[in-house]
Amino acid sequence: AAGELLMQRGPPRLLNSGRAQGCIRMPVQPCGWVTADASRVGGPQFLIRAHAPRWRVVYQSPDPGANGRGDVIVRAALELDSAPAASLSCGEFVEQIGPTIQSQPGIWR
Repeated sequence: AAGELLMQRGPPRLLNSGRAQGCIRMPVQPCGWVTADASRVGGPQFLIRAHAPRWRVVYQSPDPGANGRGDVIVRAALELDSAPAASLSCGEFVEQIGPTIQSQPGIWR
């Protein structure tokens, strides 16, 4: 449908031979390829780059230095009790590079 977003799975490829020579094809998730741009061969541009969703940390821990973890903990896996991988401080930005997944009712990761 119009306005939907695709998630790019890898680098786009410029086709160098055949009837579609000059077209740009892009792998998408969960699987498959899409023609992103056929303008070099007289066709339309099908896709334009959209900015990835960005998130800004707005929570500020009452004492972020006390536990050495900053304001927000980044976990290594989907589970809430997985190992800490990094920490973020209030005001920092994160760019989402994968789909949003509901890990349990009311918890989106």
